[in-house]
Amino acid sequence: MQSERDLLIHLLDCLEEAVGCAFIWKITSALQVLFSIPEKHRIHLQPFCACVKAIAPENEAACMCNDFEQISRRALEQRTAFVNICHAGVGELVVPIFHGDHFLGVILSGPFLTADSQCVYPETADEFHRLQKLSESRAAALADLVSRVMRDAHPAMREEEENERKMPELEQIDDIRIRETMAFIGEKFKRIIPVSEAARRCSLSKSRFLHLFKEQTGLSYSEYLNRLRIGEAGRLLVSTGLRMNEIADACGISDQSRLAALFKRYHHSSPVAYRKLNNKFKIT
Repeated sequence: MQSERDLLIHLLDCLEEAVGCAFIWKITSALQVLFSIPEKHRIHLQPFCACVKAIAPENEAACMCNDFEQISRRALEQRTAFVNICHAGVGELVVPIFHGDHFLGVILSGPFLTADSQCVYPETADEFHRLQKLSESRAAALADLVSRVMRDAHPAMREEEENERKMPELEQIDDIRIRETMAFIGEKFKRIIPVSEAARRCSLSKSRFLHLFKEQTGLSYSEYLNRLRIGEAGRLLVSTGLRMNEIADACGISDQSRLAALFKRYHHSSPVAYRKLNNKFKIT
């Protein structure tokens, strides 16, 4: 049987072969190590990009900032595909990948020449003019193709929670009402979900729902929500350059003080320390 890692690589290879441009998967550094994704699907290695990086060391840092900070921020805000003009003046198609409210990462394809492209570095002129052109219609078609193809690789993009106690799996829940409610919470945890709303979905009173939820999952309702949110916050801390208040907002956490308190509780460290420990790039 094809492993999740092999499936992800196979799909990226198929996209690259069919379209004739590079496809890069940006997700947490931990997953990149875990799945040993080939370098060509993690880093910009195209001739144009290589020329840009060879001009000055700071260009590589600018590329990393573009991928992990600027693109991640826009992907979280927009949630749909867009064309990003990078610091080198060329375009790349960005397709955000979400599962409910979980931000799994982005697929980058390109680089391309767009209507807004300009040759920022004269030294790259030859490679610049060899790039494929990306029209609005081609971008829309390519974004739809990438979204549909990558749904097949979804299991390979999911990162297990690393809290002190493992989150219960849906398959382990016997009561279908609780199972369906957990699935709903897993997709909508960014917003406030009162106990009363969750109980109504189960056609139960609040007290009965809380008792049954704890019985089935081993966690209280509020604990389950906290673990979902702090798990997502951890992923965003190590896979993006978003600020603390932006991460709190993206995870349904009231503010960065609450984020810090939850991190202290579950990871015994501050969000800043967690980011420094797990990140492989420096955020300026």
